[in-house]
Amino acid sequence: MGTYTVERTLDCRNKSGNDTRIFAKARASFPPVILGLFSGIQSRSNEAMSFHVYILASRKHGTLYIGVTNDLARRVSEHRSGEGGGFSAKYNVGRLVYVESYDDIEIAIQREKTLKRRPRVWKIRQIERDNPDWRDLFEDIHR
Repeated sequence: MGTYTVERTLDCRNKSGNDTRIFAKARASFPPVILGLFSGIQSRSNEAMSFHVYILASRKHGTLYIGVTNDLARRVSEHRSGEGGGFSAKYNVGRLVYVESYDDIEIAIQREKTLKRRPRVWKIRQIERDNPDWRDLFEDIHR
């Protein structure tokens, strides 16, 4: 279980009408939910989650792509079909190898940013901890 920091800057007006900025920082622990370990995407309380941070790979130890979405099946299908002609089409990244699910979009986005900043070796260890064979998890959600 990891602890993630969520940072937020709010633009506000104080009582005298001047613009001010408030910087808020929150720390919370959220266990990742890895597809393939459950039938469907579930939280620890068995409620469906809404936001997913995911890692796609071109092959085992290949090119990695990290993203966040509220519709994992649709988004992975878009990557596989090459819609948009972006990174995933250029590098043939379409194998879903890792997923974490969250109830809060802000926490999901912060986690995506954190994963992107991590070294490649750390990302590979994270994938192999829960999916040592780099099995494509898309079949688990596309039933």
